[in-house]
Amino acid sequence: MDSTPTFPGALLSNAERNVVADQYVARLGISRDAALLYLDSEVVDLHVDSFIWTRLFGYDLHQRHKSGIFGRAFYGQVDFPRCIEAQLKGGVWIITTNPLRTRRGRVSAFRHNLARLETLIDSAPGLRRVNTAAEYRAARELGLHGAFLGIQGRNAVDANIAA
Repeated sequence: MDSTPTFPGALLSNAERNVVADQYVARLGISRDAALLYLDSEVVDLHVDSFIWTRLFGYDLHQRHKSGIFGRAFYGQVDFPRCIEAQLKGGVWIITTNPLRTRRGRVSAFRHNLARLETLIDSAPGLRRVNTAAEYRAARELGLHGAFLGIQGRNAVDANIAA
C-alpha cells in the first residue's frame, strides 16, 4: 500500500480514507462499500498470538514481514506495522506459557514475558497498551491501536502471582 498515509493507524481524513479504501478494493477485490465499512468499524482482534513467535524464533514484531513460509507472513502472524497498515483498531496480545514447566517456572516465565511484551508494545509507534475500555477509547481518539494484554492458559498464573 504505497500511498497509504505515513501513519495509517491515525485517524484518517476523508481524502486518506478514500485512498485507503481504493487500495483495499484494488488489492483485495472487495467492494468499495465493504472497504469503507471496514475502515469505519472498530475492528479488534481478540486473540493475537504473534508474541510467542518472538520467543521461539526471534520474530520481530516491529518489522513488517513479507510473505515467507507457505506464501504467508510467518504462518500468518501479524506484526505491528501490518497491524497498523490494516487499520486494526485494537487487539488482545496473548502471552502463552509452557504448561510443562514447574509452577514456579511458569510464574517466573510469565512475569518475564509480560515485561517483554509490555516493552515491545510501549516502544511501537501507533500502539498504546490499554487495560480498560476507557483507556481503549482514549487511545482510539488519538488514532492509536489499543493493545490489551491477555493470557492463554490458566497454567501461567496461580493464586500467588501478585506476591
